[in-house]
Amino acid sequence: MSNVKTEKIAPQYSKALKDVEVVHQDISEDTVSLTKKVRVLLAEDNILNQRTVTGIIAKEENISVVIANNGEEALEALRKDRFDLVLMDIQMPKIDGIMSTQIIRTSKDRDFDPEIPIIAFTAHAFESYKQICLEAGMNGYITKPFKKVDLLKMIYKFSGSCSGIPLI
Repeated sequence: MSNVKTEKIAPQYSKALKDVEVVHQDISEDTVSLTKKVRVLLAEDNILNQRTVTGIIAKEENISVVIANNGEEALEALRKDRFDLVLMDIQMPKIDGIMSTQIIRTSKDRDFDPEIPIIAFTAHAFESYKQICLEAGMNGYITKPFKKVDLLKMIYKFSGSCSGIPLI
């Protein structure tokens, strides 16, 4: 690999990742390596969005995705299996993303991990809507349509399994 650089983490990340070095290629998209396999639950009712996300993730050898077609299926999947994070659409049939997140965050059910990172995955780009998602208990927010690198950065950031962080 030519033009490989080693750089210190940006100062705003030094508290959490003190003296960690990030190796990346000098290309247009940042490169980050994962230290373990990451399991993503995609709660999304739109088949085109499902195919887009799974197509991107399929190219990443350390990330796998399971699809839930609505909030009810997402809650059932979280009861039965372990995931590293959830990409949660906001407008879905049966139980929407806001309500699903609130159920996860407030449930006394020991089958749920109330701390699982939940990323809002929505077409709503207004700042006020982002605030609604964060107040509901979501950890991050990505709008559709999205760039591949932005989706992967969210997964890397919130999965807790990254040997580095994307350089911005």
